[in-house]
This record gives sequence, structure tokens and C-alpha cells, in this order.
Amino acid sequence: MSDEQTKTIVYGILSFLHEEFNNPNTSADSKESIEVSLQCLETAFGVSLQDVRYKPAKSLREIVTQGTQPATQQQQQAPPGFVPPGMRGDQPVSFN
Repeated sequence: MSDEQTKTIVYGILSFLHEEFNNPNTSADSKESIEVSLQCLETAFGVSLQDVRYKPAKSLREIVTQGTQPATQQQQQAPPGFVPPGMRGDQPVSFN
């Protein structure tokens, strides 16, 4: 993954956390934790909400909301010949 893609992902997370920080239903303790999270991410990845060039086309909330739609019948079906890992008989199951 490129540095620009990583910063775009982090920007999306920062934006989400900023929304939650400004949400009136967020407790004072949570706001303090969110503020620390924002500072840590900004420092670790060198990106802030002022770096609008990294703003993704869709917000994290939009991506998750769209991704949680019920799967269609076709999406629920495994591809032909698919055998789940651990059911193949030739590979041991590891629970590490």
C-alpha cells in the first residue's frame, strides 16, 4: 500500500473520530480518549484534518453503512469447488 493510500485511510479515521468527538452524546471520558487517539494518529502517520488532499471520496461511516447491506443470494454462495480451510483434509487446522 502506498504512503498516500495509508494517509487517506488515516484521514478517514481522523474524520470519523472528529465527528464522534463533536457528537453531543459522547461522554467527557470518551472525548478525552478520542482526543488522545487523534493526536497519536496525527503524529504516527504525519497527517491531520488540514491535509484535505488525503480526504477520501466517501466517509468511513458511508463505507461501513454501504458495506453492511444484506448480501444477495449470489454473494452468499461459495464459488464452485470452494472448500473452507480446515475442511480440505490436506491442511492441519491451526488455532494460533
